[in-house]
Amino acid sequence: MDTNDREALARAFGYPYGVPGFSYLFEDGVVAPVDGADFGGRTPVLAYGSNASPDQLIRKFGDLSGVTIPVTRAAVADVDVVYAALFAHYGSVPATIHDSPGTTAFVHVTWLTAEQLDRMHASEGAGSVYLYGRLSGDRVTWSDAPPAGEVSVYVAAAGAVGPEPIALESIPAKGRVFEAVGQAEMLRLARDRLAPGTALEAFMLDTIRDPALRGERSAALAAEAVPMALEGFTPLGA
Repeated sequence: MDTNDREALARAFGYPYGVPGFSYLFEDGVVAPVDGADFGGRTPVLAYGSNASPDQLIRKFGDLSGVTIPVTRAAVADVDVVYAALFAHYGSVPATIHDSPGTTAFVHVTWLTAEQLDRMHASEGAGSVYLYGRLSGDRVTWSDAPPAGEVSVYVAAAGAVGPEPIALESIPAKGRVFEAVGQAEMLRLARDRLAPGTALEAFMLDTIRDPALRGERSAALAAEAVPMALEGFTPLGA
């Protein structure tokens, strides 16, 4: 296995890439204290998976200079962070959020300028892979940021991995009712369903390298998905 393959596998298995358990200011790839951050003119967007990770923000915004994004802790009532019924282009099974009465998910909020939001839309496949919309800010307990009346959110159009949603073990939640597993176990479950008997690393490299095969495998997950369910979600045009 060459270096490129090892790096590709590390990225696939590493999702959601070390999400901090605190608020921070992302400044040109550097994590700084969020104290004194300017939230004016920015859209609050839930970051419940890799978008809360500095590593992923570097991938998405690292080619721009002068990028500043406040990333603040938040708790959202009656939802959990679960695996979406699709494969990302880098091989991971990414996250979505799903109704879970009685569960509180501990996530982040990225505060994005209009330009940053456009770039986030492009990276999320807004309008196709993920649906973009809003939730009432009343469901959110805000930390280190001014409360907002609404919070924007991306939700996987395909729904959650079925037949029952599976939560991300790495994302903390109170009152969780769904089974929770790590990314490696989720990928093993997907391999067992879609290509039993195939070595996991080979399954992953094929998924990463072959867009058509990745699409077929995503479609197979979607065919058995739990439909998207998020009470109070209002879709918006991306």
